[in-house]
Amino acid sequence: MAGPPKIGTSARGVLSLESPEVRENLEYELTRRKRATMRMSGSSMKPAIEDGDLITIVPVRPNSSRAGDVVVFTTESGTLLVHRIVRLIKREGQVSAIARGDNSQSPDPPFPSVRILGQAVSVQKRSSKKVIALDRRRQVFDRVWEALCRLLFWRSRPT
Repeated sequence: MAGPPKIGTSARGVLSLESPEVRENLEYELTRRKRATMRMSGSSMKPAIEDGDLITIVPVRPNSSRAGDVVVFTTESGTLLVHRIVRLIKREGQVSAIARGDNSQSPDPPFPSVRILGQAVSVQKRSSKKVIALDRRRQVFDRVWEALCRLLFWRSRPT
């Protein structure tokens, strides 16, 4: 079984988020309801996502994003950004989002939520290869599962 497509690499090397080729490939995979992976560049999402980390992106339904979600969206100029939603604004039936990089001082300008391509659900750290969930519900599940496993292991130890 093949893994998710690697959006951030090509024969010429790692592609930048500004590349139209990356945006087109990502849009194609997400419209097919597929997961995609993308190698990150930049420092705006430190410490959650660092330069060289690999993120997994899943498709999202229109207007289903919430504050706290890390999303991939297109700017007015057509480039991709990966930032965390800090606020959603509903006006006259339209939903706009305000996002900000975790390492940024100021938020991005509001943008229509229809420009959100997908949600980043996990990050594989470049330094340790450890995979960390970005989805809060998944983080809670992972912590509960880890605690249960420790408890079961502790109880099953020979005395």
